[in-house]
Amino acid sequence: MIDENSDFADRYLAMVTGYFGAEEVVREQAQRFGREALTLGVEGLAAVHHATLRKLLAQAATLDARDQLLAAAGEVYGEVLTVFEMMLRGYQETNALLKVEIIDHQRLEKLLADRVSKLKDAIAEAKTLRGLLPICMYCKKIRDDQERWNQIEAYVAKHSHAQFSHGICPACWKAVVEPEIEKMREAVAKQT
Repeated sequence: MIDENSDFADRYLAMVTGYFGAEEVVREQAQRFGREALTLGVEGLAAVHHATLRKLLAQAATLDARDQLLAAAGEVYGEVLTVFEMMLRGYQETNALLKVEIIDHQRLEKLLADRVSKLKDAIAEAKTLRGLLPICMYCKKIRDDQERWNQIEAYVAKHSHAQFSHGICPACWKAVVEPEIEKMREAVAKQT
């Protein structure tokens, strides 16, 4: 709770009592005061206003003076409260936007963590061929870590996710297949 004799309460009282004849100046002061009032909160601001009203009523010599002071207090309080409410609403809107951003950030963090986890799993599963592969220069078999010689297709399939399909390149077709076909034709021709 705010002390009724605080600097804040004194400045508020001075604004109310100085309102007449300097309305625009006091309005500007009240708007600045409204920004400061955020530190008090709603209850603190109401307490300052009520304490000020009690002091004003005690100072009023006539009913007319009392009415003028109460009208001035209402004007000042309205100015202070308008700024206070606008700033409070701005903070509330900002907080709402931040909550949305935090939720979005958390969702993205989870998505990223899921992707990292999947990548780690993929890396753990990945079969890769690395380094130098000892290969026979004649038959093209590959020597494994246990010093056994394997067909290149079997070795690569075991150490990677690659699969083979077989075909014949044009150079081998000319060098190997065509001579074989020619030999078979000659063999068939000799038999007939």
